[in-house]
Amino acid sequence: SCQLHGRSPLDAADAVYSFDLLDRNVRSSRDLAIRLMTENGWDMPGAGKLAGKWIRQGDFLLQREYGGADFVVGNPPYIRLEDVPEARMKAYRSSCPTMGGRADVYVGFYEVGLRILRPGGRLGFICADRWMRNQYGSRLRELVSRSCNVEVVLTVHNVDAFVEQVSAYPAITI
Repeated sequence: SCQLHGRSPLDAADAVYSFDLLDRNVRSSRDLAIRLMTENGWDMPGAGKLAGKWIRQGDFLLQREYGGADFVVGNPPYIRLEDVPEARMKAYRSSCPTMGGRADVYVGFYEVGLRILRPGGRLGFICADRWMRNQYGSRLRELVSRSCNVEVVLTVHNVDAFVEQVSAYPAITI
C-alpha cells in the first residue's frame, strides 16, 4: 500500500499490531515479514524495525498498550480456561468479565477485540461458534447484543476450514 501510494514504509509503523505468546512464533513471523518486505524493495534495517513494531511477543488478553483499532482480525486459540495455569486464568477472568463458567479462552479474544475497536471498526474472526449456543458464552452474547451489529455469521462446520482436521464447529463472524 505504501509503495502504491508513494509513501514511506515507516508511515505504516503504527498500522499493524499482532501478538503471540511464543517467542519462536514471533521470530518466524518477523522473519517472514522481513523477507516479504525486502523482496518488495524495502531496505533491511527499515524492514526489521517495522517487523519488530508490528509483531510482538505478548498476551493479547492482558496487553494494555494498544489504542483503538479499525480492524481486528484473527483465529483465536481454542483452549479451555481450566487448562490454563491458575495465575493466568485468574488474570484472564479479571481482565475479561465475559469469561464466565467453563469458558474457552477465545471468548476473551472476542471481548478484547471488540473493546479496542474504534467507532465503525470491524472485527472478523474464524473461531468456534459454541459461544453462540453454550452457557459459557452468555456474557459474550450479552456484550455483543448490547454494543455491536453482527453483519455475518458463516458456519463452516462441514468444510475443511483448517490444514489439520479439527472438530471445532468453526464459523466466520464479522
